[in-house]
Amino acid sequence: MTRRPRWMLVGLLAGFLAVGTVGAAALVFRVGQPPTGVAQATTLSVLRGQVEVSRGGADFSAVTGDSVVRAGDQVRTGGNAVALLTYFDGSFTEIQPSTTVEITQVDRLTTGGPRISIRQELGLTWNRVERLVDPQSRFETTTATAYAYVRGTDYNVQVQANQQVVVQAVIDSVIVEATVNGQTIQVVVPQGFQTTVEPGQAPSPPESFVTNLVRPAPTSTATPIPTTVATPRPTDSPTATPTEGPTETPTATPTATPTPTPSVTPTPEPPAAVGPRRVGYLALGQPGAQIATFRRALSDLGYVEGDNIILDAPVVLTSDQYAPLVAAMVASGVELIASNDSSAIAAARAAAPSIPIVLVGTGNPVTAGFVASLERPGGNVTGVVALGEGPAQLTRLKEVFPSVSRMAVLVQQGHPLTPPFVSGLQATARQLGVELLPFEVSDASDVDAAFDAAVAAGAEAMVVARFPVTTATAAGQIVRSAADHRIPTIYSPRGSAVLGGLMSYGNDNSAIAGEAAGYVVRILEGASPAEMPAEVSSRFEFVINLRTAQALGVSIPDSILAQATEVIR
Repeated sequence: MTRRPRWMLVGLLAGFLAVGTVGAAALVFRVGQPPTGVAQATTLSVLRGQVEVSRGGADFSAVTGDSVVRAGDQVRTGGNAVALLTYFDGSFTEIQPSTTVEITQVDRLTTGGPRISIRQELGLTWNRVERLVDPQSRFETTTATAYAYVRGTDYNVQVQANQQVVVQAVIDSVIVEATVNGQTIQVVVPQGFQTTVEPGQAPSPPESFVTNLVRPAPTSTATPIPTTVATPRPTDSPTATPTEGPTETPTATPTATPTPTPSVTPTPEPPAAVGPRRVGYLALGQPGAQIATFRRALSDLGYVEGDNIILDAPVVLTSDQYAPLVAAMVASGVELIASNDSSAIAAARAAAPSIPIVLVGTGNPVTAGFVASLERPGGNVTGVVALGEGPAQLTRLKEVFPSVSRMAVLVQQGHPLTPPFVSGLQATARQLGVELLPFEVSDASDVDAAFDAAVAAGAEAMVVARFPVTTATAAGQIVRSAADHRIPTIYSPRGSAVLGGLMSYGNDNSAIAGEAAGYVVRILEGASPAEMPAEVSSRFEFVINLRTAQALGVSIPDSILAQATEVIR
């Protein structure tokens, strides 16, 4: 079916997106100067049509499928093209036809939160910002005429050729500011309203709209999304909440009252329900592309976000956030929780033992005690599991460096799956004639010491296992430490190789997310997780970073390069 994007901006708890008339606009960030951040890559996905990229000011060239873009790159869509920018924190920007944007900043702050800035030259975008817990985080869109700021709003931004800017607030409110003759003029745009900013003028008074800039006007009378609109306070700093959205390009038409979020008839049509279904998604690390795939798969199966399903996917910085996030999800009435992290699943089972839980590429649920067996789970947990990554990583590393006889493995201290993981890996190491040296870390501060110990023990290479600490909170530090110690290292998630790791070999998280969406739909339509066999994923990604190989002075055989699903040159 044709993808019908919703535009909902999920709660930005700190940092704002502002719209104001300032010539070549720059964001005015009112909560203090954020700490220094570490640059992060962004995934560009071509959803349809011709999409072109200018990298660092070079000429535009066509791209297809998924690719990596960074600060300083520009993206341009053709007249019938749509592209998606997915950031490391799960937020994204859907770029509509005939639109040009520049990625001006994407980095992770030292406090863990994101700082993302997009300059929109022309056209229409829909942006979704995940809920943040870091008060220094921000997400902003600037234009040549205006800037806007929000704290969790579903909004559209349209820039005309004459630099007129239109901002619509679909869920919750948007603060729009303009500086005219040295005076700052602020307008609060409530849910269902829009404002227009002409070059050199103040924002127009808010007026209600019927036609969504990104989506057509509603054609059915399905139950609207229940939302709460905060009372505008023109003199206060904005403090909005959650949201989400995207595609198509009509024009805005004002009316007297706000219209509920548009609803469409999906194909296939899910069973009738009172209001949209609510699903929670908990993931640690950099699951942006995975969540975007999950959303698209749900839409393809007839569950269009904002029409008949609401997805609550908060940004998770540390695993100790799971318990309060699960409690909040349960209080909001979620019918199901999906997750790619065993710690989140344990928290969900403890807080809500009767709510179905869908695995999105976790480790062995039998070993973790989540299910009785893969074939017959017998409880409230089922989904897609990722098995065999550790042994496969060890085997790949040995293929690339056949003379290596001692390998270190980096695991998470205190994690319940660490002992069985190391035990299973030891068996593979013996078969390969390799001595395996396990080292544990509990957070990023342990990483350098672990690498020091591994080198001192004679480790010639290292496997970084998939755990919350190693793939999320300490991922960047691990890549840096591996480079500093000049030790060849293989990781599990693709993101570590993109960040500069030598190699990654692991399950294809995006493919797994799409498969997990099928479980979600079947359960929402009445299937029992106790009777649904858990599926073992057979899709793997093998990424090699040749730039890192050159820096380490190692040569990757052509026979190995031929097996890679992606080579970073």
